[in-house]
Amino acid sequence: MGITSDEQRSSLKVALSRPRRFLPLQLLVMLSLCPGWATPLASPPSKLAGVRVTGSRNFTEAEIVRASGLAVGKEVSEVALKEAAGRLGATGLFAEVKYRYTTHGPDLTAEFQVSDAPKLLVCKFENFVWFTDEELRSKLRAQVPLFKGEVPPTGNQPDKLSTALEGLLKTRGIKGHVQSTPQGRIGGPVEAIQFRVEGVAILIHQVEFKGAAQVDAAALQVAAQPLIARDYEQSAVAAFAESDLTPLYGQRGYLRVAFGGPTARIVKTGGAGTSVAVTIAINEGPRYRLREIRWTGNSVFPASELAKSIHVASGEPVNATQLQMDLEGVQDAYAAKGYLLAAITPKPTLDHAARSASYELQVREGELFRMGKLEITGVEPFRAEALKKGCRLKAGDAYDKSYWKEFIRDSGRYLSVTPSGWKVDFKQSVYEAGKTVDVTIGFLPQAKQ
Repeated sequence: MGITSDEQRSSLKVALSRPRRFLPLQLLVMLSLCPGWATPLASPPSKLAGVRVTGSRNFTEAEIVRASGLAVGKEVSEVALKEAAGRLGATGLFAEVKYRYTTHGPDLTAEFQVSDAPKLLVCKFENFVWFTDEELRSKLRAQVPLFKGEVPPTGNQPDKLSTALEGLLKTRGIKGHVQSTPQGRIGGPVEAIQFRVEGVAILIHQVEFKGAAQVDAAALQVAAQPLIARDYEQSAVAAFAESDLTPLYGQRGYLRVAFGGPTARIVKTGGAGTSVAVTIAINEGPRYRLREIRWTGNSVFPASELAKSIHVASGEPVNATQLQMDLEGVQDAYAAKGYLLAAITPKPTLDHAARSASYELQVREGELFRMGKLEITGVEPFRAEALKKGCRLKAGDAYDKSYWKEFIRDSGRYLSVTPSGWKVDFKQSVYEAGKTVDVTIGFLPQAKQ
């Protein structure tokens, strides 16, 4: 049966398979023809009169048309429409791509129906120090259709970005190659894609701080010394700021200090590579004074006893670093009573108007552990027995984790004299099921110097 109307329709659905991460997306194309369709697109070729796109919230119609490779006013075939749908699907940015078309004489109008991929990953550019972040992203948007700072977990977008990045490096005379790596928390899902230049030495020459006023510049420079002469990695510098600079502010009462993303500026290039000055932006925030401390969950020690371990005074700027050290001391006190799993969690409540901080110190004491077996190795049996008898902790006693330094210090009275003394190996085995602790202490004569 022949075609009886000048309106012709066909639809293409792109079903996505599960490719290996960052390999080109494999497509399974299923073409279904309407009843009565029996011949390919009419000859001569049609001219593309228009393209309409629906279904996407992430991209505009113009952006998707550009990515499809179709051009209004140019000749078009059914194969070209199928290839355009394939290009869109291969990006991984769409969970589904369908199209249909209508013809009116020599003109063809195409309509694409898409649905956005359910998850996109943030792109992080680790060490592209030859470009500002905005400059780099702007150039990538111009070269990689549909790039807006994120990529899907599957599809060819990461490969396209890597290719574009290597091209940009060549414009600056950089002979490195680009590696893309998925990132996420251990045991968790992938959260971002990191792009980095490899094969080029980028060393930190100096560190500068923007926005620092409440901590002496010299103190910040001393804290930043471990960064000097290290390979520049934006994520590593950011992690360093959080771990090593936060305590400088915490001990002065600046409990809401925040650090911006590090930036790098080239200061020297040469045979040894590229040297950069790194700038860390600091938002110091307000200074908080201690209002009160409350203990909850404690029963082994009364609050009045625990309070003696705290060296942060009410009305003074909160020294968060000192408070953390004090809480570690409280945990040691619990361990000396046999509560090895005791934990103290500080829960601060900040009054921003009054610039004050109140702390609830939540104690989870856990269960009592008792002394199990004591084994002595490396000495004659009679000496081992003497050491056991001299041990203050007996089987069944509440375990005292702090006692063993004293025991080892006093063990010399039971040991033979050696030219270079004894080396002591201490091992503690905790059994949660029986709430016991076995201890093995090995003695080994020191080798002559």
